[in-house]
Amino acid sequence: MRSVGKDILTINCSTIWRFLSVLLLVITQKGESGIALA
Repeated sequence: MRSVGKDILTINCSTIWRFLSVLLLVITQKGESGIALA
């Protein structure tokens, strides 16, 4: 059961990191205005 929990945790972490990287990419593309919002 613990291994299954770890798999779910790993999937969640990778999904969060993917979301964060995409968000960072969008902010970077927006330039100074995006950085100001962040």
